Amino acid sequence: MENQDTAKTTARQRPWQDYSHEVQLIRSRPLRYVLIGASAVFLLLGFIGLFLPVLPTTPFVLLSAACYARSSTRFYNMLMNHVWLGPPLRQWKVSRSISVKTKVMAIGLMALTMVPTIVFWVPVPAVKVGLAVIGLSVSIFLIRLPTTGTGEGPSSVL
Repeated sequence: MENQDTAKTTARQRPWQDYSHEVQLIRSRPLRYVLIGASAVFLLLGFIGLFLPVLPTTPFVLLSAACYARSSTRFYNMLMNHVWLGPPLRQWKVSRSISVKTKVMAIGLMALTMVPTIVFWVPVPAVKVGLAVIGLSVSIFLIRLPTTGTGEGPSSVL
């Protein structure tokens, strides 16, 4: 029988790694609580962005990681070791790039959600144009980001 205290490792998950050396806590305890709250809000907005084409996921997750790096060692470690969010965050931290798979998934899902929204559900022409401009701008931004050949693990979330 395997000891529960040992790190379990599967093909999709790597062992827990400590990132506390990257955390620089702010001295003010009230400000740390504010940053922890802001990080939670950013993560929630990033999660909502998975389903809403107008709300980007990646910037909110990166903001959340930055806030946790100044406010909570525990939450920063949890985010960096997360099965889906950790790999792209670590890749971004190391190389300031995203994988081809992540780019294709992000642009494809955005097109899959924005095109029907613009064509079928938005009645106001000005809003249609605005949504199209936002979609094209985000797509151009993603295309212009540096690219790595392959992603580490299930990194298509971001």
